[in-house]
Amino acid sequence: MERKHTLAFFAGTAAALTLAGCTAFPMREEPSRDNESSDIVFSFESRQSSPNQESTADSNSNSDTADTSTGGTTTPSGSTTFSDTESVPEEKDYFYAVNLGAGNECGFSFEGNTVTVKLRPDGDIKNICFSKTPTYTEQDGFLTASFSVPKKSGYFNIYADDAESTHNIRLKMTGGRIEFPDVSDIVRGNSDIAENPVSLTFAQTARYITESGSEKGADDILRQVKELSDNICAGITSEYGKLRAISDWVADNIYYDHAGYDRNDPRTVTLEYMLKTHGGICGGYATFTSALCEAQGIYCVNIIGEAINTDRCFAELKRGEHHEWNYAVVDGRGVWVDSGWNSYNSLKNGSSYDYRGTTPFYFDTGSEIFALDHKAISAQLRDYFAE
Repeated sequence: MERKHTLAFFAGTAAALTLAGCTAFPMREEPSRDNESSDIVFSFESRQSSPNQESTADSNSNSDTADTSTGGTTTPSGSTTFSDTESVPEEKDYFYAVNLGAGNECGFSFEGNTVTVKLRPDGDIKNICFSKTPTYTEQDGFLTASFSVPKKSGYFNIYADDAESTHNIRLKMTGGRIEFPDVSDIVRGNSDIAENPVSLTFAQTARYITESGSEKGADDILRQVKELSDNICAGITSEYGKLRAISDWVADNIYYDHAGYDRNDPRTVTLEYMLKTHGGICGGYATFTSALCEAQGIYCVNIIGEAINTDRCFAELKRGEHHEWNYAVVDGRGVWVDSGWNSYNSLKNGSSYDYRGTTPFYFDTGSEIFALDHKAISAQLRDYFAE
């Protein structure tokens, strides 16, 4: 499935690639990512509220060939620590700590039809608004702003801007009161599936390594993956830092292969194909991410499921389009990763590479926000390196 198209793309430049028969990837200079994960949970004080506060699935994807059965091995538990909106008493108006990707926790409160937000001044999220950018003031080390939305009942979007793109956040107006959409069942289902993947043998995993699907030639491909992974993670000591570097690299260096998707080419989810062409589809991004992680000893599974590729959410729609992403466990907690939706890069006609940059929005996104447009069906733990 192609990355979510409701985001605002920025004008990028073509990346310089040398692809003819080689496997050497261009390495960009990146700032140090040897940072530990942000385990801070905002402890905003509650306050009294005012008295009147109140489709069809598209399964035509090459990764459809994946085994979608559930069950299997029990994995290290990893869960996010963000608030469950269902547990908030109606008579109170709380600030919700919501993770909008890459550990960017943002504070929200709702009072009537007014939204108040708190942002970290040094975070990736630069602005949250309904239509016009609100005026921010600094309070207690955070940037704070309020804005109003129409009182019309139903679902609506507010928008979060990072340095390169805009992301919609779905909310709901009921009886003149704003709330987060109820996707609690999907949050629980996603966690249960991610923590109980089917374990694939090396022979079963070979279909994601070589273009032929056989074990022959897999060793050389995996040697290149290990070397690449070591280069990406050079100098980084924390698991979280390595995971972030891998996710960023895949999003930055792999291009969504439109022609491969259109011809339903199973090679587009293999490591061999991506090493040669820099192209892949959603299952390919997820395959590359999990293989690079396993090369570093990072526990990472592939999630096969559905995603909503519009500005709506699973509280409104029962089905989405076929999609694939990852769930990793680092530093004792689970992290959702969708390297494909973090990439704006496009490969057309097998030779036209359009570099359009990346976003961190779908790395380490809070479970509640992630479940708005990602619903897991099954999970696979692939044995790339035959351990």
